[in-house]
Amino acid sequence: MLSRNAHVGPLRVQRAFYPEGGICHVYILHPPGGLVAGDALDINVHCEKASQLLLTTPSAGRVYCSNQQRQAQTQTVNIRVDAGARCEWLPQESIVFDRAEAVNRLSISLAEGAQFNAWEVTCLGRPASDELFEGGQLQQRWDIYREDRPLFLERANFLGGSEQLQSVWGLGGATVVGTLVSTCDESVVEPLRAAIETLSKSDVCQSGDQNQPFNAPLFAVTALPELVVVRAFAQSAADVKNAFIALWHLLRQAQSGQTGVAPRIWFT
Repeated sequence: MLSRNAHVGPLRVQRAFYPEGGICHVYILHPPGGLVAGDALDINVHCEKASQLLLTTPSAGRVYCSNQQRQAQTQTVNIRVDAGARCEWLPQESIVFDRAEAVNRLSISLAEGAQFNAWEVTCLGRPASDELFEGGQLQQRWDIYREDRPLFLERANFLGGSEQLQSVWGLGGATVVGTLVSTCDESVVEPLRAAIETLSKSDVCQSGDQNQPFNAPLFAVTALPELVVVRAFAQSAADVKNAFIALWHLLRQAQSGQTGVAPRIWFT
C-alpha cells in the first residue's frame, strides 16, 4: 500500500490503484504537462521490504524548447528497493522538442533479492508536425546498483541536428529510442527474442511512416550479469510502447508466475 506521500510544487501522485490485488499502481502527475527552461523535477521513491509497486504516468511527458540562456530542463528519479520488494518504473513516452536542453537521470538502488523493471521511451522532435530535433540536446543517465555493486551505468548524449542522429553508427534516422531493463535472468532472453519476432510480423509494430527507414522498429536483447536489456529504434513511439508492454507481460510471468495487469491509463 502507499503508506506515505509528500510533494512540493505541482508534481504529485493521485490515489493508488490495485487492479492486481496486492500490487500498488501509482500514477505520477505533472499538471503543467511539460518542462520549460529552468524546470527541475525530483522524484524519490522507497519500496519497503516485500512491497510491490508499479509507477507510471498518465500521459506523455514533454520537454519544451529552452530559452536563449539554454537553461537545463531536468528530471531526476531516485528509487530504492528493499529486499523481497519489486518496483517497476514504466512511464509513458517523453517528447523532447527541438532546441530543448533536456536532462533525464534514473538512479536505482537494489537490495539483495529485490526485483526491478524499467523502461524509457524517448521521442526526439515531432516529425509528425514537421518539427525535427535540429538543435538542443538530451542527456540521459542510468545508474543501477545492487548493494553498491554497479549493474548498469550508462551515459547518452543526443545532440540536435548532429550527424549522430542520421548516421548508421548512431540512430540511423530513428526518431524514437527505447530502453527496457529487468532484473530477470538470462533464461528470458530467447522468449523475449521470439516474442519480438512474432510482433514484427504482426500489426502491433507497423504504425510507422512507410517512407522512413524505420517503418518497423528494430530491437536487440542482451543478457548482462543480473540484468536483461532490450533496446529499440523506431519512428513511432506507439510501436515501441506496444512491444515493450508485450515484453513486460513475459517478464512479469518470469518474475512471479503471473501475467501482469496493465494500467488502463496506457490505453486511454
